Amino acid sequence: MDSQASMDAWAVFPQQLGWQSAGRMLLPGREAVTGLLDVPGLHPAALEYASSAYPNGLYQHQIASMRAFVRGVSVCLSTRTASGKSLVFFLAGIDVLARDPNATVLAIYPQRALGAEQEERWRAALHAAGVAAEVGRIDGGIDVGVRERVLRNHRVIISTPDVLHAWFLSSLDKPPVRRFLRRLRLVVVDEVHTYSGVFGSNAAYLFRRLHQACRRLGGDYRYVCASATIESPEHHVRRLFGVPFEHVGPDFDTSPRHPVTVELVQPSDADLLQGLVRLLNWLTTRTSHRVIVFVDSRRQTEMVSTILARRRSQRQEDLEPEDEGAQLAEDLAAFEPLQILPYRAGYEEEDRREIQRRLTAGGVRGVISTSALELGMDIPNLDVAVLVGVPASGTSFWQRLGRVGRHGPGRVIVIHTGSVLDVQVFRHPESLLERPLQDSTLYLENRRVQYIHALCLARSGGEWDMVSGVPSEDAPIVLDREIEWPDGFAELCQQERTGQVPLELQSIKMEAGDDPNHSFPLRDVEVQFRVQLRGPNLERRGQLSYGQVLREAYPGAVYYYMARPYRVVQVHTHRREIIVRPEHQYFTRPLMPPATVYPALHHEATKRAEQRGDAVLVETDLQIREQVVGFEERRGGRRLRMAYPIASRDVRGLSYTRRTFARTFFTTGVLLRHPVFEEPLVVADAVAEAIYEALLLVVPFDRRDLGFATGTLRLDGLTLRRGQRFLCLYDQTYGSLRLSGRLLDPDVFPEVFRRLPDAGRVVVRNLAPEPDLEADEDQSIVSDPWIELKRQATWEAILTLSGLADTPSASILTPFAGGAEVAAASDRLRRVIRPGSSGLALHHDNDEFVVERVFFHPEGLRYRGHYADTSAGDTCAVIWPVEAIVDIPGVTEWAWFDLETGEVVDIQEPRSGFVNTNM
Repeated sequence: MDSQASMDAWAVFPQQLGWQSAGRMLLPGREAVTGLLDVPGLHPAALEYASSAYPNGLYQHQIASMRAFVRGVSVCLSTRTASGKSLVFFLAGIDVLARDPNATVLAIYPQRALGAEQEERWRAALHAAGVAAEVGRIDGGIDVGVRERVLRNHRVIISTPDVLHAWFLSSLDKPPVRRFLRRLRLVVVDEVHTYSGVFGSNAAYLFRRLHQACRRLGGDYRYVCASATIESPEHHVRRLFGVPFEHVGPDFDTSPRHPVTVELVQPSDADLLQGLVRLLNWLTTRTSHRVIVFVDSRRQTEMVSTILARRRSQRQEDLEPEDEGAQLAEDLAAFEPLQILPYRAGYEEEDRREIQRRLTAGGVRGVISTSALELGMDIPNLDVAVLVGVPASGTSFWQRLGRVGRHGPGRVIVIHTGSVLDVQVFRHPESLLERPLQDSTLYLENRRVQYIHALCLARSGGEWDMVSGVPSEDAPIVLDREIEWPDGFAELCQQERTGQVPLELQSIKMEAGDDPNHSFPLRDVEVQFRVQLRGPNLERRGQLSYGQVLREAYPGAVYYYMARPYRVVQVHTHRREIIVRPEHQYFTRPLMPPATVYPALHHEATKRAEQRGDAVLVETDLQIREQVVGFEERRGGRRLRMAYPIASRDVRGLSYTRRTFARTFFTTGVLLRHPVFEEPLVVADAVAEAIYEALLLVVPFDRRDLGFATGTLRLDGLTLRRGQRFLCLYDQTYGSLRLSGRLLDPDVFPEVFRRLPDAGRVVVRNLAPEPDLEADEDQSIVSDPWIELKRQATWEAILTLSGLADTPSASILTPFAGGAEVAAASDRLRRVIRPGSSGLALHHDNDEFVVERVFFHPEGLRYRGHYADTSAGDTCAVIWPVEAIVDIPGVTEWAWFDLETGEVVDIQEPRSGFVNTNM
């Protein structure tokens, strides 16, 4: 189709689809402003390369970066997408390699595809500069057996942080690794804005471990890194790397831009994903454009891809699951009609590689992706971006917009999904360009994160010992003072060294075994689940975090991989293994009651506590229990509900005998208590959701990083009374990133509660009767004669809470009297969980453990008991040391164990904590 036909098609968009336009904005282009690279002190090879390769000069931000680099400092460049940041990497590398014929360079990219793409560009730049330095790549796609040879024969290594963690730093006893580090003079890190949350917090310790090893081997290096435009980039990189940086920001950016048209559209389709498929069909049949579609979840990626694949032929729809082909080429052939491929995190390496090859080769019309393709991988000639919903942050929006219009005018279509954020932006379209930038979400005080890296560094035979080359007892650990180490990390290293690991971290040591570098990936704080296809070869079908398993691959779920459906028939939580079989193209969703919240409210657990008028707010440690009690399955027009336990007669090949599939994890959160929650018609969950949405309007976190819940107090203390209701916002990350705590920041709280009516208006409008999760029948239509009164009462509660925005706060210095341990009256008494009560088994995935008996053992006190969700007929007793079972705040009951008589004596003490009303 020619360009004129495409222009004619756009003239009638979106009317041809029956959609409404909510606004159209033209972001104008601009001409480049260049100058000569006049930087005294830069090596002549770099100057000559710049003048010959770029005769019209360099952009001002490139020149400013090189001026900072020759001053001997680490440099962070944060400018928009496609502004030429890679040239700064190449110039710095040429300078370093030309000065020292033995120097080495390490270039780190957050994705293998990005590194593979940049490898050839590095090679071309060095060749053009006349620098005798070979470029090699070591990532997950390079066989372990050849990696040492790559290090020996190449002075520039392209890698990923994942491989640095898993292989490079676990191979410090190998001569090629030691030689490379000893000669390392430059570390390039691209896309540093992606190093946030769990990934960024883990990477912050990885970069410090790498720097420590290099300096102890006699080397040292500087960083040159690049970032998208984020909030306070200089603060982010200082926290990420532990060294000072000089920042070159967007004010220096003089690169050219092509004009981009942004159009906000409101679909008319009742089913959003079906509407998206209609749009893609229109784009691929009525225009000649290449398109990238951004969706917000892995599930949406797979569902849209599946709907597209169904259009391939009737044969595809009638395909029996037993005939499922294992060939990737056959899988991708399902997308031939529209030539649009899926892409998301969690695909196996060979699958990702084939998708990336086809995208960069230009043989397909587009891709459906999560945020995984916001990064700088170059997909040629993309000129239309479809955003399903408004991106959470301005950083994400500009990154997505930057994927199009690189070679000519671009177009961005933003689709209204009905979310709170979409409602606000579509009401004021210009606010799309004013969304707050992504903030740094590094939490380096997470004890799980700290201990994982302390294990890598300080364990016997670990990185410290490999660098030292001497027995562990002769090599006390002294962390390099030139690197800024987070509080508490040095102490954990020493505790690991001396065998005095804190109780709550001992389960990590058990899971790590002798290889923590491989056991714990950088992108999670828990061991990942492997999905494997049932059969003799157990072919892999991706990997998932525990949280993703609860939502995508719970027992009985239909799990999608490359738009192929698979039934989950076994989940082995302790082995972190999921077994699937081929299935028909059904869709399932988990039945999940609200999360149960167990706060710990003693002094050591409470971070902040304050009062605002009638409201009490507390940031504290929490236990969160999330559970799946069954699932709803859609088979064409039919909907089925299946509650656990499930027998194989209900779902072929599946036998799940437990009542729930659950996960309990430790984190932090903010509790809010207010008298309006006691009104009988107020829907507390809706109020909590409104506060959650208002927080995301103000601070653009990834919504998957936060959760919300409600509960009932079981504590008398201060202004709080047992039986009162509370709301809670909490971190979804095990160990917490303390994102929810931002709600109490003085510059955040007032703005959140001023925006609360905006969020509440949408939440209350969507308030619907609650379905019965225990019912077997379809409850797509549920009636509630009180629903209008509930909406009115909930709205009034939200308006009341919005008044807190202007209410002064007063710190509560002694927030709670309850929860302190009662002192033993004699040395012969030991505090234990009373038989009949329960706690959490730390070394058994935090499963609830019911204590039946307490007894003395030569190695210490022991509990005998069983797990609360034990299968029927399972009478096997379980024995744990008392230290391995921790209390559930507000639920666990305590007693004394008399060491002389062996008797358990009841004690009276305040019971601390809360229990959820949905227990």
